[in-house]
Amino acid sequence: GSIRYLGAPLATEARKPSMPPGVALIAPQPFAAAESKLSALQWILDAQDAAHPGEDATTRMRRLAALLARVGLIAADLHRPLRSIEEGPAARLALAGALLQAIRLMICDEPITLASEARCFAAVVDGLRAEHGFALIYGTADPQTAIELGQRVLTMYRGRIVESAPTGVLGGHARHPYTRLLLGDPELTTAAQQMEISDDDDGPVLGCTFHPRCPLADPMCVRSLPGLRRVGDEHYAACHFVAADER
Repeated sequence: GSIRYLGAPLATEARKPSMPPGVALIAPQPFAAAESKLSALQWILDAQDAAHPGEDATTRMRRLAALLARVGLIAADLHRPLRSIEEGPAARLALAGALLQAIRLMICDEPITLASEARCFAAVVDGLRAEHGFALIYGTADPQTAIELGQRVLTMYRGRIVESAPTGVLGGHARHPYTRLLLGDPELTTAAQQMEISDDDDGPVLGCTFHPRCPLADPMCVRSLPGLRRVGDEHYAACHFVAADER
């Protein structure tokens, strides 16, 4: 596919987009390629110098201290080699670095995997969104976080969007079986627990990519890949059964 921002395509290298001015990406392990001896403190100081060249020392330290406190970093996090910082402080440091400049769009690609810490980080990002007014795209494996953060939720399975809906609709009226399972639908969860799933199902799949794990699947799901169909007001789902319900 392609990626466009404000109508212009983004150049990609090694399948990663090059971020234009005003767009920040908080990715997993953001400092994995950093120099081995570079400290977190030196990194953020260098980033601040690049963003605000010529700023006097007092203003510089006041700005930096306020920013680090806002993202939830403490002094102990900053005096360690950048590559040795755990994913939580690393995500917060990357967030602080991004906010040194004016941001129009923030993209967070599930930078923290531990659920409790990920929710705290999401709350920090959401508060900063309210303060700074940037748009937010937030990737998460926690459906409740997605519903609490977003205006619209896109459910993805194996790289494909399988459902798209406003959060107020999705929370109580999810239509795609995968979304329903993520949200704990009791009927589908019980049926899914009784299924026998082969390891072969992790390979290429014909038809609907979810059918090997779907309690509702039938031969139609193997024969053809369903596209997104409108199933409600601004609500779309890619499922043969959902489409059949609406006809």
